[in-house]
Amino acid sequence: MGKRLRKARSMCCCVSPRSSFLTSHSIFSWYEEDTWIQIAKFLDGRSLVMLALTCKWFSRIMMEDCVWKYACLRDLDIPDPGKVSFKWIKLYTSAFGKVHLL
Repeated sequence: MGKRLRKARSMCCCVSPRSSFLTSHSIFSWYEEDTWIQIAKFLDGRSLVMLALTCKWFSRIMMEDCVWKYACLRDLDIPDPGKVSFKWIKLYTSAFGKVHLL
């Protein structure tokens, strides 16, 4: 009879100690942007667009010109022309069409 019953506390969320220093807006920024750009090089155009639609951070990273340059050189099988005056995403879109990307 002398024992007191503890009031059960509800768990509302878990916080990883590794990411406790990050704000909700920078959840992916603990990965280097260069790492995500390297990962993006393995994705096709449709996957790049789908990843870019997930959040603003990925949108900014996936729309880097170097990502689309790599996709064009790989998928269109063309040699690197060096510096160009056009956007690589426009070349990719013109080659495969917007329907292919979405």
